[in-house]
Amino acid sequence: MTRLAQVVFALLVAGAFGAFFVAQQLKSSPSVVQSFQLKYRAISPNGDRRLDVQRVTFRLKRSDTVDVAVVSDAGDVVRMIGAGIRLRPYRMLKPSLVWNGRDERGTVVADGLYRIRITLRREGRSVTMRRAFRVDTTPPRVVLTSVGPNPASGAEVLPRSDGRPARIRFSPPAFRGRLVIFRLAPSPRAMVARLPIANGESVVTWDGRGPGGRLVRPGRYLAVVVTRDRAGNDGASVALGANGLPTAAALAPLPRRGVIEIRRRGAR
Repeated sequence: MTRLAQVVFALLVAGAFGAFFVAQQLKSSPSVVQSFQLKYRAISPNGDRRLDVQRVTFRLKRSDTVDVAVVSDAGDVVRMIGAGIRLRPYRMLKPSLVWNGRDERGTVVADGLYRIRITLRREGRSVTMRRAFRVDTTPPRVVLTSVGPNPASGAEVLPRSDGRPARIRFSPPAFRGRLVIFRLAPSPRAMVARLPIANGESVVTWDGRGPGGRLVRPGRYLAVVVTRDRAGNDGASVALGANGLPTAAALAPLPRRGVIEIRRRGAR
């Protein structure tokens, strides 16, 4: 081996050892980005004002100027949410940065996992935070399994001779759920009752009464269960329109389950 080759080899070895020790030092030292916080585990940027945006804040171990971006699970930049932000050490970023779930073109991003990438200009490096959050705009699918004291399907008739209420069974179990009763006939269609459903419940009852505890007038009614997922999306057992009433498509034909007949007392 020539003298020059020996010198080059020695420099390469020294550089490798130096890089190794620097890497070990970085691993053992506290992260320059500290107290990283996401407001929500999941958001649903669908314009209903529930969990429509994500909020981000953090602090730095050393003063620096940072750029902050939202990146996809694959690491692609989706949207810059902060640029040229100067932070002093150990001072939380206030106000928090806000992302509305849209890309640079203003389009709602696809459902999936997203992360925050922080670029430290002074240090000349970027840090992608491990903690991810989900964008989810898909409403939960709610299914009525039966209506009646017995688990069989079919319409229920109220009031019953034994005084028992209608039992509406559904899945999945409720989260911030509610039972909504709509009058289908006689016209006009209208909501006549709204009852909360406890979290985790999969059965709710209705005794045929509306506000004030009075029995609603005879006619045909529809029970609709609405429940919410962790991202803030509401799903209903029957499609509801912008006016809050069942859509015409959802009522043609009538759903197999959820129809309740209210008859006059004493009618057979």
